[in-house]
Amino acid sequence: MPERHVYSHSGWRELPGGWAYLHAGGAIGEAGPVSGVEVALPDALAPMVLPDPPAGDELLSAVRAT
Repeated sequence: MPERHVYSHSGWRELPGGWAYLHAGGAIGEAGPVSGVEVALPDALAPMVLPDPPAGDELLSAVRAT
């Protein structure tokens, strides 16, 4: 029988691959989006989806802007 974990909260969580931040769209770790993580937040938190981190020129521009 396959086993799955569906998280019903947002925030930091230690996963098998390291720490990641859970949000309505899944999880983001230090290297970007974490695949295979399911998150089902309550309706009030469903809009809380974080964008993928920038890369390439977009990342360079974001770093310079800070």
